[in-house]
Amino acid sequence: RESWRVGEESGALEEVAARLERTAGESARRRLETLSTWLPRILYLGVCLLLAVRIVSAYAMMLR
Repeated sequence: RESWRVGEESGALEEVAARLERTAGESARRRLETLSTWLPRILYLGVCLLLAVRIVSAYAMMLR
């Protein structure tokens, strides 16, 4: 907000808007890259946990 206000007051609003757009774009790109890196790992861990629970449940039923 402060950058926007200063840009308006100084008459350099276009440059400030372009800089803010680049910054926001880079931030969004980094977040998307992080999400695309971690989401498959989290899903894989969830599947492994579900499989482990099913195996333990089946083994417990066999012992009864």
